[in-house]
Amino acid sequence: DFPLDKVKDLQKIKTFPLNYEQVVSLKPDLVLAASITNREDVKKLEDLKLTVLVVGKTTTTFDNVVNDILLVGKVTGADAKAKSVTDAMKQKLDALKAKLANAKSKPRVFWELDATDPTKPYTPGPGSFVDELITLAGGVNIAANAKTPYARINAEEVIAANPEIIILSDFAYGITVESVKVRKGWDVINAVKNNKIFPIDDNLVSRPGPRLIDGLEAAAKLIQPDLFK
Repeated sequence: DFPLDKVKDLQKIKTFPLNYEQVVSLKPDLVLAASITNREDVKKLEDLKLTVLVVGKTTTTFDNVVNDILLVGKVTGADAKAKSVTDAMKQKLDALKAKLANAKSKPRVFWELDATDPTKPYTPGPGSFVDELITLAGGVNIAANAKTPYARINAEEVIAANPEIIILSDFAYGITVESVKVRKGWDVINAVKNNKIFPIDDNLVSRPGPRLIDGLEAAAKLIQPDLFK
């Protein structure tokens, strides 16, 4: 969906389930798939004689994202453009790291990805780029010891961890600050008591691409606001 002026007129393809015939009809020279793409979909496209490149890894880091951008640039003949993008990302990352090095403390952060069931919301665990983003932004992920990159956490565990900041990347899907405040038992959480519940633009933090660095800056301003005054 970005940049909007470039993609708004592109043909949309049904992906759940994937419309193979529609993909073939577009006669693509290359199909890009993510590491989370259904393996059966990848095989089916390859069986249809399409060239498929799978990018991304199960464990996603900022460095992996940079390498994926460079790889896509290489296979599409846009090496220079890809390097320009990644150089700008690295430059901004270095500047943010220098600023965040002055943080006096690292608050505990609960990052909510999906609260379809608010008693067992999804949150980023180790191996996810959001987990690394929290750390880079000067916080401590309360789910840093989860067993999977994207884990369900019991509400009781959130309450016990007593996060000082709650970040809602599911805000665009109907979760509000007020709805979090009234969850059973959450009134004792420091983030709730101190009004430190913040929505964040999920477009910046839900996809491991060039805008991830902007997502890092947005998160850092929520986690370490004093450094950005």
